[in-house]
Amino acid sequence: MQKYKKKQKPKVEKLKEPVLHDITKSLTERYDLNFTQQHISSLWFLCKQEASLLNKTDQACGLFNPSEVALLEWTDDIEVFMLKGYGNSLNYRMGVNLLKDVFESMKNAIKARQVPGRLYEKARLRFSHAETVIPFTCLLGLFLEGEAEAEEFKQIQTEHYPLELPPRPPATRNWKVSNVSPFAGNNMLVLYSCPVANSFDEYFVRVLHNEEPIAMPGCDGSYFCPFNMFKEKIVDPLLKHDFKKLCTVNEEEPTQVLESSKLSLFDWPNRYGASKGDRPASVSAPPNGCIPIYLNLVARHGTRAPTTKRIKELNNLENELKKLLGANVGNDDHLFSLPSWLKDWKSPWAAKINGGELIPEGEKELYDLGIQTKKLFSDLFIDPYNSDIYTIKATQVARASASAVAFGMGLFSGNGNLGSDRHRAFSVVTESRANDTMLRFFDRCHKYEDYKKDQKPKVEELKEPVLVDITKSVTARYGLKFTPKHISTLWFLCKQEASLFDTTDQACGLFTPSEVLFELLFLDNI
Repeated sequence: MQKYKKKQKPKVEKLKEPVLHDITKSLTERYDLNFTQQHISSLWFLCKQEASLLNKTDQACGLFNPSEVALLEWTDDIEVFMLKGYGNSLNYRMGVNLLKDVFESMKNAIKARQVPGRLYEKARLRFSHAETVIPFTCLLGLFLEGEAEAEEFKQIQTEHYPLELPPRPPATRNWKVSNVSPFAGNNMLVLYSCPVANSFDEYFVRVLHNEEPIAMPGCDGSYFCPFNMFKEKIVDPLLKHDFKKLCTVNEEEPTQVLESSKLSLFDWPNRYGASKGDRPASVSAPPNGCIPIYLNLVARHGTRAPTTKRIKELNNLENELKKLLGANVGNDDHLFSLPSWLKDWKSPWAAKINGGELIPEGEKELYDLGIQTKKLFSDLFIDPYNSDIYTIKATQVARASASAVAFGMGLFSGNGNLGSDRHRAFSVVTESRANDTMLRFFDRCHKYEDYKKDQKPKVEELKEPVLVDITKSVTARYGLKFTPKHISTLWFLCKQEASLFDTTDQACGLFTPSEVLFELLFLDNI
């Protein structure tokens, strides 16, 4: 995967460059500082970190206006689209082993249920990463674009590929990573038994994305798909692909190239609660007589701290801001218009050595998801815990296994004898990272590693004009010489502050509403 990312990085950056250029120009004029695109990129990153981890959107995010934020989010999203989503068929087809496991588990449940009194598995619960959830979401054909989704799903099932990029703001789009795969984001595939008179079909599949029913393009837009149709129209066309063959590097095979694309403020934080809002999960009742008999869950880990690499970038931003402001912070008249926090900002992560761990908010997200899952499908979880009935799997990464534990504590709360909350022990199964082609297929696919490395420049090329425009605006607004890299990092900081610290008046306050809504968010979705 790392080879793939490295190869694709230049292409991704080339796509992003015009956006960063424009934003750098705007911020330079806005603040009268010599921002560079690197400054803007770093500020955008800081914005996201502040919003996501610190719940602050008034510091780094405050540097950008809503349209700049919208474009920056779009650049982030097209990067994910190209490198993890519909931007290349390999991105999701390499998840074929996971799809096969999901299908086989449901088929086995149907067979086992036909034997009276037989103990059988009722749920298979998996905890992994965005690199798992996003491809699996694509295998199901979710979040395709509007009226064209039926045609796009046909493209996914054939070799006619790739799909066009999500449209650039102010156009609306379905592909938003904040919705597709927030922290603790998940897909549930529920198998129902629905005895229907004069009907060949008895079993139906329903997909819930983040606990809400979602239509399946592969089943003619239906919310309840007959099991046989699910097999014939969604599963079978994809199971013709073999993981080893897909992922074997063939030097003579051309790389798929993207065709020309039709290119509430702070709705982008990756926190699960932010993506769902305050509304509780509610699932409409199935047709009369239908009962759930099996649950497949594929979930992303909960909110985590910034990774070690990102922490270094945020710590470096502190030094970059000092350079931009110079020695006359208290004397230069034009600097009096700058937000006060910007003049002496210090990275909240300066003392951290390692990163990426599940934070308390992330633990609660998965704990609450476990409780909610039990409420949604109480009939499935009435049996005493048995590892043969309820299988819990996680990748061999601390934040994923910790998420599985938090989920299990919520799911089985009140059913044990441990402590006042009557918790119970349960097992979490992990596969070695060196051999995991089920949940960490993205790490075991060498062809994907090469592809990602090759595509990175294209993604950056798409994002560049947006970052350039926002950099220009923010620079003009505050009179500092921001670079697109600064803007990108400030945007990341904005999102981290908003999500983790509930702060939206620092990094997020650097951007105008239009920069947030129509430019920065747009970048996130590339």
